[in-house]
This record gives sequence, C-alpha cells and structure tokens, in this order.
Amino acid sequence: MAERASLVHHIEELKADAVRVGRPRVMAQFVLVMITVGWIISTLGACMPLLKYFNYAGISVFEQAALVTSAFLAAAPGIYLSQNLDEKGISSRKLVSLAMVVAALALLLAAVQPTFWALEGAVVVGGAACGAAVSAAGKYIRQIMPSTLRGRFYVIGDLGLLSGILLGLSITATWAWLNEIETVDMPSFLSGPSPLFFFPVLPALVGAGASFVGPESPVLLIRQHKGEQALAALVKIRSGSAARIAREFGRMEILASVTDETVGRRKAQYSSPRQKIMTRSAIVAAFGLHSTGVGIIFLFGIAICSWTGTSMTISVIVGMGAVACALFGLIFRVYGFLPESLALGTSRRQSLLVGGVTSIVALLALGLTFAVVVPHFWGAWTLVAAIFFAHTLIVIMVMFPASNSLTRAHTPGPVRARANATSLVVLGLSLGLFLLVADHFGAGVAFFAMAAVDALATVGVARVVPPPPQVLGRRGR
Repeated sequence: MAERASLVHHIEELKADAVRVGRPRVMAQFVLVMITVGWIISTLGACMPLLKYFNYAGISVFEQAALVTSAFLAAAPGIYLSQNLDEKGISSRKLVSLAMVVAALALLLAAVQPTFWALEGAVVVGGAACGAAVSAAGKYIRQIMPSTLRGRFYVIGDLGLLSGILLGLSITATWAWLNEIETVDMPSFLSGPSPLFFFPVLPALVGAGASFVGPESPVLLIRQHKGEQALAALVKIRSGSAARIAREFGRMEILASVTDETVGRRKAQYSSPRQKIMTRSAIVAAFGLHSTGVGIIFLFGIAICSWTGTSMTISVIVGMGAVACALFGLIFRVYGFLPESLALGTSRRQSLLVGGVTSIVALLALGLTFAVVVPHFWGAWTLVAAIFFAHTLIVIMVMFPASNSLTRAHTPGPVRARANATSLVVLGLSLGLFLLVADHFGAGVAFFAMAAVDALATVGVARVVPPPPQVLGRRGR
C-alpha cells in the first residue's frame, strides 16, 4: 500500500513537469499510417489491370497478374518479420518508421523505371514494407493506448485501410479516365502510370517522420528494464488522475512480464487443444473472408465493369462506389446505426456462414451475367453494379466483423500473424488467378471458379469454427 502511494506521488510530480503528447496526436499518427498503406496497396493492385488506359504497352496480362500477386504475397513475410522483431524487443514505432521509408523508396523505383522487373522489385519490397508497417502499427497502438479502447482502435485501423484503398482507387481511376478521354493535353511524363506511384511518397515519408518522433511504448521500455522512462512516457500520453495512471502502469508491467515469460513456452501453449481450435478458426475465417471475392471487387471493379462494354466514366463510378459501400457499411455496422432487425446478432460462426453462402450466390450471379447477359444486352453494367454493391455491403456488415473478431480480439499475436498472412496469400493468389482465368476463358468462367473456391471455404468454416458455447450446451442436454 505504501509502495502504491509512493508511485502515485511520483506520478503527480512527473505530471507537473511533463509535456503532454496527447491521445489525438497518437491517433492521427496511426490513422495516417493505415491510410497510406491502404493507398499504396490499392495503387499497386488497381493500377495493373488499367495499364492499357495509360497508353502503356509492354506488360502482358500474365505479368500484370504476377505483379499484383507478388505485392500481396510479399506482405505476408512482412507480417512475420514484424512479429519476430517485436518478440526480440525491437521498437514497433521505429519499425513502422523504417517500413514507411522503404515503401516510399519502392514507390520511387516504380515511378522512375516502370519496366516489368523494376515494378516487380518495387511491389515485392513495397508489399513487404506495407505488411510490416500494418502489423507493427497495430502492436504499437495496442501497447500505448488504454485496454478499454483497444477494440475501437482496431475499427479505426480498418476504417483507415478502407479509406486509403478508396483514395488510391479514386486517384488511379481518375488518372486512367483522364488518359482515356484525352481531353487534357498532358505532358509525356504525366501520360503514363508513373505519377500514380509518386503521389503516395509524401504521405509515406510524413508517416515515417511522425512515427519516428512519436512517444515510445511504455511496454517496450519496461521489457528493456527502463521503468522510470516507461513511467515518464506513460504520463505524457495519459490523462486522468495519478491513481488511474498508476493502475495503467501496473497493467503494462503485467503485459511486459507476460510477454517475456511466455516467449519460451509458446510451443507448449499452442499445442493445447483449445489453442489449436483458436488457431484453425482464425486461419479458416481469414481464408473464408478473402475467398468471397470482395478484394477483387475493390481493386478490379473498374476493369471488371469495363468488360461489360460500358464507358470508362461509368466503370469508374461503379468501381469506386463498391469501395464506398464497404466503407459506409463498416461504419454503420460497427457504430450501431442499423436497426436491431438488421443488426444480425448471430454468433461469429453463423455470420461467417451467412456471408459465405451469400457470396457464393453473388459470384454465381456475376458469372451468369457475364456468360449470358453481357453478350446480348448493352445495359449489363447495371446488373453488375447492383451485385457489386449488395455483395460488398453484406460481406462487410456481416462477415468482416466476425472474421476480425476471430483473427484479432480473441487470439494472441502469433496466431493473428498466421491468420493475417494466410488472408494475404489467399487474396494475392485469387487476384492473380482471376486475371489469368478471365483473360483466357472469360470473366464468367473466372467468377464461377471463384464461387467454387468460396464454397470450399464455407465448408471449411462449417467444419472448423466451433458453434458458440450455448449451442454446445443445448446439444449436450
């Protein structure tokens, strides 16, 4: 008791002399990083199928598929690298800063030398840097913010990523549209895709600088046996009474000690039956989410709509509208703006199954549209747009929160790394294969193949993800 009173008194002394950093600044730093990463990823993904609109020749469809796939496959090792460096006591704040600088250099390479091998090197390096930045930023914000706000910052991170994807897609689409309509006499150095890679460089460097000068994580300082510095850092970023800050410092000490003590025992911990179920459920949920084709709609929606024969203007509106639907759907779902009848208060397993089955229907409908409707009817883009919007809203509002709950809130760090890496691998492969199949066999066959993969993923969810405890209890009785 005397020790606690002494700690509270010491905190009051530190508060008198401390220069407060403030939670809004840390939040702005985190949001900037997430938006920039989403912007970079959408540029690397959405730019490739639109190269023909930039009067840019020399890169085949196979090479476009390889570039898009490489960007997302490279992000998976970036996530693992961030996880391993965190376990070794490397600062997540500094890792975010370094990753953003590397991503900026990769973008400059792609802008200056837009040949296939230069682009391949840029997307591999940039993808790995983005994966490391997202993972490290999540760890940093989880350690530095109060535990009661952890779920809120997960949501803010998701909103930042979706906003960055929408921003990058909007700029890419607008640039392709300007190049196609040729109403603006653009200089030769602006007529290709190079400016698209230049645009995110400045936000990436600003995010790197903001992360570098930001406050260090008190948890990391405690793990490095710098308790006094950790307490001073905590006082700078926390408001409230000294007693409240003392309780938060105690929580961080526990978090740091658990991290140190369990690194050597994780193999035994993860071999337990319960942890195996959690790991398999998280990985299958991530696989199921990205088998729905929503990522393909986000990044390739403009190109897919243009395959119906409609104008580039309409294709741009439909493609950006799909991402906007996802963004607003997530906001409405998370912040409870929906009526109770539409809230779908089901278990995570049921939400994943509902989203998976709905996605199968939507993908089959898209396949039939391109196989039957597009060859005979001019206005087929309206049907494609309607399916895009409905599919995106349902997956984001029903399936996305359930998958994130399994892969984030209810799993330890290494399991999250595996699940997130799995989702990126599935997304990257699906993007590349979709481009190849659509080029050789048509969009209808590509969507039918996606529906088959989604059906397998939905069956996997049904078999692996356990029912909620109440259901198990009723069955037992």
